[in-house]
Amino acid sequence: MSKTANLIFIIGLLVAVFFFATYDLTESPHTWYDEGAIIQRAITYLRYGTMHYQVAPDQFSSAAFDSTGYPVIYPIALAFKYFGIGLLPARAVMAVFILLLVLTAYTLIKRTAGSYYAAAAALLLGTFPPLYGNGKNVLGEIPGLFFLFLFLFCLHFLEKSGFRSRRFLVLSGLAAGLCLSTKPNFLLFLPALVIALLIFKKKEVWNWDVARYFLPAFMLPLILFAYTQFLPTDSLAKVLAFYRNPYNLTDWPALMLKNFLRFFTEATPIYFWSFFLTWLASLALRMKSDKNQISLSESTAFIFASILFLAYLRTPGWYRYFFIAHVLALVYFPFSFFHLFTKFIRFFSQRGKFYSSLMLLVLFMSIHLYLLGFNSWVSAYYGHTTTQNLESYFKDFNPSLSVFVYDVPQILTFLPNKNYYQYLSMNDTGLYEIGTEQISVIDQGVPDILILSADEENLERFAHYHLKDRVGGYLILIRR
Repeated sequence: MSKTANLIFIIGLLVAVFFFATYDLTESPHTWYDEGAIIQRAITYLRYGTMHYQVAPDQFSSAAFDSTGYPVIYPIALAFKYFGIGLLPARAVMAVFILLLVLTAYTLIKRTAGSYYAAAAALLLGTFPPLYGNGKNVLGEIPGLFFLFLFLFCLHFLEKSGFRSRRFLVLSGLAAGLCLSTKPNFLLFLPALVIALLIFKKKEVWNWDVARYFLPAFMLPLILFAYTQFLPTDSLAKVLAFYRNPYNLTDWPALMLKNFLRFFTEATPIYFWSFFLTWLASLALRMKSDKNQISLSESTAFIFASILFLAYLRTPGWYRYFFIAHVLALVYFPFSFFHLFTKFIRFFSQRGKFYSSLMLLVLFMSIHLYLLGFNSWVSAYYGHTTTQNLESYFKDFNPSLSVFVYDVPQILTFLPNKNYYQYLSMNDTGLYEIGTEQISVIDQGVPDILILSADEENLERFAHYHLKDRVGGYLILIRR
C-alpha cells in the first residue's frame, strides 16, 4: 500500500470510528453502576484532590475495591475541569481512547505483518460492536487495551534492537506500567510476557539496560497507582482476595464447565472461539516450521489471550470478561487466516486467495455493521432519553440539600450537590461494602433526599421518607 493510499485509509478509518464512537454518545449505551463508580472518583479528584469515594461530607473511603486506575480517571477529571462535570465530557474521553486503540492496533499489525493485514484488522476492530459497548461507557478495558497495544508496538522495536534501544526500553516500560495501572485484568499480562520470553529463549533480554531503563519506567506508573488507589489502612489480604474472587464464587468445577460450554452453545463465545482457534492453528504451524518467524509481541499477545480465556472460566460468565482476549484474537485473525488459507488451499491462484479472503472480510464486517446498527448492547439504547431526563431533572435541583445516594453511584454524574452521603454494595456479596456506617443517618432522617434504584421493592424500611419522583429508573424520596 502506497503512502498516499495508507494515509487516505487511516483518515477514512478514523472518521468512521469517530462516527460510531460518538453516535448518540450519552444515551447509548445507558449509564450504569461501574461507570458511575469510576466517574465519581474523577469528580472527587477534581473537587478534593483524592480518587477515593465520598461516603459523607468531607469523609472518604478507599477505592481499593474499584478495578479502574488513574490512567482513566486523570483524563476524565481534566475534561471536567475545562468542560464541566457531566456524562458527555467523560464519554468524549472514552471516544478518544477508542480512536487511539484502533490506530495503535493498525500501526502494530502494519509493522509486524504488513499494510493489507493491518487494514483488514483495523476494519474488523473498527466495526466490532463490543468495542463500542465496552468502550463508550467509562470503563478500563479500552484504555488498558490501548496501552497494551502501545507496549506491543514498542516491544516489536525493542526485539529488533536486541533489547538494547534505551528509548524503547523506557517507552515499553511506561506503556506496560500504565497498562497494568489501568485495570487489574492486565496483571495477567506479566506472566504471559515471561512465558513468551522463556519459550523463545530471548536470552538477550536479561541485560543491565533492561534493569536500568525498563524496570524504573515500568515501576513508576505502578507506584503512582498504589498511591492513588489505596489508603494506609487498607488490608492487603482483603484487596488480594477481592482481585482473586470479587464475586465470592464457589463450586468452581460446575461454574467452569458451564462457562466452557458457552463456547459451543452461545453466539458471541463461538465467534471468539473461531478467531482464537484460527490464531492458534497459525501459530502452531509457524512454530513447527520456524518459530523465529513469530514476533515476541504476537506470542505475548497470544499467551495473554489464552490466560484470559482460562481466567474467564472462573467468572460469572459475562462476555465482558473475555472481551480483551476477543480483541486480541480479532486483530491477529486476518494474517493468521491468510497464512492457513495459503498453506492448505493450494488449488486457488494468488488472486483467488486474495479475493476469497476479501469476501470473508466483507462478510464479517457486514455482520458487525448489522449488529452495531440493530442488534447489540449499543443499538438497544439508540433513541433513548434516560440521560437527557436525568440531566433535565437535576439541572434545577437545590444544591444546598443533603442527599443520600443509596447504591446508585451513576447518579453522582448528574447530581450537583456536594453535601451527600453514600452507600455502595460494590458486588452484592456483602463482603466489599463501602459506606455501611453511613446508613444510620437514613434511620435518623438526617439527609433531606434519598436516591435509590427503582428496583428497590421495600420502601417501608425508609420510615422517615416518602416517594416524591421517579426519573430514569431511579426513585427520589424526600424527608417527611
